[in-house]
Amino acid sequence: MRRHIWLAALLLMSSAASFPMKDYGGDQNTTPALLDRLQKVETSDRATEELVQLSKLKSSTREALAAALPPIIAKGPTPPKVWHNAVKLAATLKIRETIPALMDWLNYFGSDFIVGGFGMGPTQYPAAWALIQIGDPAVPALAAVLAGPDHQTPRQADHRKEVSIEILQQLGTPLARKALEETLPHQTDARIVQTIKQTLKCMPKTPPSSAVHH
Repeated sequence: MRRHIWLAALLLMSSAASFPMKDYGGDQNTTPALLDRLQKVETSDRATEELVQLSKLKSSTREALAAALPPIIAKGPTPPKVWHNAVKLAATLKIRETIPALMDWLNYFGSDFIVGGFGMGPTQYPAAWALIQIGDPAVPALAAVLAGPDHQTPRQADHRKEVSIEILQQLGTPLARKALEETLPHQTDARIVQTIKQTLKCMPKTPPSSAVHH
């Protein structure tokens, strides 16, 4: 799994996807119309591309996406194309309002999830991949998973912790490292403890100069 998520993150950072600019003056290219097309399988892909472009021109489009995407993501991958495109939009535009909905699908394995047209490559854990792209705003939600009890629902709970640890490692930021350091003393599962310790060894330590002085 680490290889799939890391590949997607690397490809995102190294790729600059571009779409042909369109004339957004027509009724079919208004934000409400595009949001409607996003939720129809036959028009979802193109609407996704156009919403990315329009969000760069209009702050109101980004605000509309921040309101519209969470319930779409929360419903889950039915139909898969629409859900996948909603996740792509959340990741590409780093829409932090989608974090709670993405966390609900942290364990979802989407074998057919392909970030086509964005130059980002395939990944098999769409929600985890999107949270990596959103970055530090996702850290509190990930830390909350780690703060939960071990073996709450045996393997499922443990897997959520493992995925959260991996996302924090991929973020590699001081905030992500702090979240891992703070949760370590409270873990009771030896396997989770070892995973966190190994992860911290791979992450850069926060340089003293980065401390904030008041």
